[in-house]
Formats: sequence, structure tokens, C-alpha cells
Amino acid sequence: MDELNMYKQAYEKVKQENEQLKKDYYQKDAMLKQANSKLNFLRKNSSPVRPLKRPRTNDEAAEGGDDDVDTPVSTDDVGSNENVAEPPPPPAKKQRNTNRSDSINSSSTGDANKTLTWALTLMADGNLFHRDQKLDIATIPNDISNKSKMRHCLTLIDFAGDPSDIEKLYSEERVGQKIGTLTEAVSRLVTAAMDKLHEFEGTTEGASAHTEKILGLAKRISDYRNKIKKDLSMAESVGQVPLMELSELNRRKEEAANAPKPTALDKFFRRSSKDSSNNDK
Repeated sequence: MDELNMYKQAYEKVKQENEQLKKDYYQKDAMLKQANSKLNFLRKNSSPVRPLKRPRTNDEAAEGGDDDVDTPVSTDDVGSNENVAEPPPPPAKKQRNTNRSDSINSSSTGDANKTLTWALTLMADGNLFHRDQKLDIATIPNDISNKSKMRHCLTLIDFAGDPSDIEKLYSEERVGQKIGTLTEAVSRLVTAAMDKLHEFEGTTEGASAHTEKILGLAKRISDYRNKIKKDLSMAESVGQVPLMELSELNRRKEEAANAPKPTALDKFFRRSSKDSSNNDK
């Protein structure tokens, strides 16, 4: 019985020692983590200090030498911190551009010198035009940044271009034909588009001053489509407004102006008819 008690006491003592070892381990582990955290913080936020120049001795001054050579010395030898290099100032924050017009202009400068001839040739050589779809819904390559502006130009080509020249944009139509067929067709399409745009604008004066750059052409085409939208009170977005001859636009505008305006009674019956149809659904 005494032997059993002795074993129990020994077991309890070992158990207590193990508990104390665990506590010591956890405490030291926490201290180590805290020290590592502080070390990482100092590494990230501390600025390097430039080594100090060691003062030259009289012998070295007599021998001469390069005054600009830095000789690191221990900071323990420095009586004060007057010569300690100050950390460099933090880099200035880049100011955000809040001018929206500058952002728009900078995004369009990539197409500033690109012409319609270049773009049509690029897309035709890339087999991006297909016979079963309009030109303005073709895939615009990434070489052209302002895709909506290019679509304005393609809409005009579709409207003003000769169908036989448009056929040459399809790769299968150029098989077996002489070299230069595409170049000649593109040249005629661009000329036809520019001539038609002058007709839309109602003048040929200064036509030679206009170029075939995509951005300039798209702006003029967009202005004409805006005119159609406004004159005919159309609800479509500008990019969906169909092109039409200037004479046709003037005719429709005159018809709309001369059309009898609905009376209050007409509006009443029209509204009543609409309400009844909605109730029947």
C-alpha cells in the first residue's frame, strides 16, 4: 500500500512538471511571435541610414586622395547625432486626374492618325467581313480603340458604297483575282463615302480639306445622324438611327410639319383605347 502511494505521488509530480513545461513553452512561443512581429514592422517601416564619413587624419590629408570616398564608421564613435543622415522624404502621391475631357481625349489618341482606308484593308485581310451581315456589325479588331466610331464609318460605307466594291471586302470574292483588287475597291469605297458625307452636309465647299481619318469622319457622321434623330423626333439612340439621303430627310421633315396635329378628342380616344387593351390582357 505504501508503495502504491509512492507511485501516485511520483506520477502527480511528473504531471505538475509537464504542466509547468507547457506553460513555459506557450509563454516563450508568444514572446517569440511578438518579437518577430516587431522585427517585421521595423523592416517594413525603417529607412536606411547613409554611412557617415570618417574624419581624415592629418597623415591622410597630407597624402591627398579622394574626398568623396565614404568610409563607414561606427555610430558609437559619434558624440552627437548632428551628422546622422535624415531618412529621405516619402514619395509624393500621384494626383488623380479629375478632368473627364482629358481622359476621353487620351483614350482616343491611339486612333488619331488611323484612316478609313487602313481600317477597311485591315479588316478585309483579317476576314472579318461576311456576306450575310452588315458591315457595321462586323467584329472590330483591337488595333482600333474607338470601335463605336469605326461602326459609324462602316454604316456610311454600307450606305454609300457600290455593292460590287463591297463584295471585294469578302475574302472568298478575291480568290483568283489579280493583286490590287482589294486596294482599288477600298479606294473607291472611301471616296464614295466621303462624297456622300459632303452631300449630307449640303455643301462641297472645302471638301478637299477633309481627310479620311476615322475620328474626323465618325464625328461628322454622328452629327448627321443626330440631325435625323432630332428632325424626325426619333427615339432610337444615335448609333441606331438609319442613314438617309438629305432630300429624303427634308421630305419626311416637311410631311411631319404639315401633318394635322391630333385634337384633344383624338388624344382622349387614343388613351381610352390603350387603357382598355391593357385591361383585357
